[in-house]
Amino acid sequence: MDRLWVSVLQRVFDVIDEKNEAIRKAKQSDDPEVRASARGKRITGPATKQRIRATLSTVLSDAVRQQVISVNNAGAIKLESAKRPKALVWTKQRVEAYEAKFAERLAVVRAEAGGKKVSAVRVWESAELRPSPVMVWTPVQLGAFLDVAAQHRLYALFHLIAFRGLRRGEGCGARWVDLDVDERTLAVEKQLVQIGWEFEEGAPKTEASDGVIALDTGTVAVLKEHRVRQTEDAWRGARGGRTPAASSLTRTAPSCTRRGSANCSLNSRSRRACRRSGCTTYGTVPPLWRTPPARTRRWSARCCGTARPT
Repeated sequence: MDRLWVSVLQRVFDVIDEKNEAIRKAKQSDDPEVRASARGKRITGPATKQRIRATLSTVLSDAVRQQVISVNNAGAIKLESAKRPKALVWTKQRVEAYEAKFAERLAVVRAEAGGKKVSAVRVWESAELRPSPVMVWTPVQLGAFLDVAAQHRLYALFHLIAFRGLRRGEGCGARWVDLDVDERTLAVEKQLVQIGWEFEEGAPKTEASDGVIALDTGTVAVLKEHRVRQTEDAWRGARGGRTPAASSLTRTAPSCTRRGSANCSLNSRSRRACRRSGCTTYGTVPPLWRTPPARTRRWSARCCGTARPT
């Protein structure tokens, strides 16, 4: 530990930058095999590097207090500032520009494939096609997505997040014990965090998130219907020898017994559904319910003040 000089620590981040550049070049390569080699690999951004340095600093500070070393060199590492990317709205002009880029990229990929089957969704997911890493749907786009997702296993989760602004982990961590149907409230006390293939339950990300939120009558109705279907699913799972996840509000019992199941999380490993709604970002698509919902949810778009475009 006494050999962790500034130059040694700085080299760690230089290697990270070199790997980032290699991933960028691979994703932009004209060679389809090179692009395929970078599939699923993510860039280590400024915020992550700042957290890595903070972890190093904590460890070295403890070593200083224990007199193992005399100085904490982590503070001398120079890193770029971790500014959050600016969120942009999917305006009509941005959507048209995006669709043009998408069509152009898809044509190139298909030409390179030489007649082989090409996944348009893979191309559509490409982050570099979007104007910003953080893009915001309009009410029309949100309504269109909810209409398409009406028979989706996780519709209740999509609806809850859309109407009440929960974070993904908070929505996945919601429990039935936290829901008060009579008072139409939901206590946000837990969130799920995915670490590799495992999930950990913990407190919400910020203190401001830890509280009680009010629910509209439409959201309560959606959650009630989801509870009925979840109970039916849990019963089928129990008959098949699987353990139901009865305490979870949004997870479905049989699917959550599989490690890394798409029904337990909204991660990039799941198949994409949102393209069917005409939106420019994506949602997940686990299997549908065994029976369709009792009613259509076209009102979901109208609640946003819009109707789904035809």
